[in-house]
Amino acid sequence: CRKGLYVLFFFRDGMRAWLPVFLFLIPFASAATLQGVVVDDLGNLVRGAELKFSCAGAIDAPNATDRFGSFTARVENGTCRITALHRGSSGTLRMEVTEDFHDVEVRIANRNSAVYGWLFGGALAGLAVWRFWPRRKAPAQQADAKEARVTTVLSVLPKKEQEIVQYLLAHGKASANANIRHELHIPRTTMKRLLASLESKQVVSLDKQGKAVKVSLNERFSGAEMEQ
Repeated sequence: CRKGLYVLFFFRDGMRAWLPVFLFLIPFASAATLQGVVVDDLGNLVRGAELKFSCAGAIDAPNATDRFGSFTARVENGTCRITALHRGSSGTLRMEVTEDFHDVEVRIANRNSAVYGWLFGGALAGLAVWRFWPRRKAPAQQADAKEARVTTVLSVLPKKEQEIVQYLLAHGKASANANIRHELHIPRTTMKRLLASLESKQVVSLDKQGKAVKVSLNERFSGAEMEQ
């Protein structure tokens, strides 16, 4: 009987010691782990981005991304919305948490995207006006006007995009993607993003030739086609 009482007291005291742990784990009984990163519109990791979680049930999440631009959160199953903010830019990811682990990516828009859009719109509008200008200019004037238009467009491009355009201008307005990458020492993934950005701005045209990609200056940017 005495041994039985010892066991009973030990079990009671043990349960008392573990009870706070059990109570802490109850809210996360159906919890999932979100392993995520925050990136900008060029795919670069954003460290120190402010994080806001709006999810069902209990949430255990950091207030900002770490120095690698990543975060780990514990949330319950259900609808979850993650918002990231950094230097005036923001992005939101809405997802359904249904598994024990989710790999997530929150993309924030570059605050300069709209500015670049307006600048390129104005630059291209100026190019169109020059193209259909009714007066005939002397060859020297045409060359000066062409150089001025190219300089205008280049001035609003980010540095790496400027280097790509200048390389094309120096190599007959067209070159293989691989040649540009090797000459300018640009990583493959970064080169892909830069070319996609230039193509969306109608500065270059991409022509896939098997596994190779030929990069050419867009005829709206190229001076030869514009002067004809």
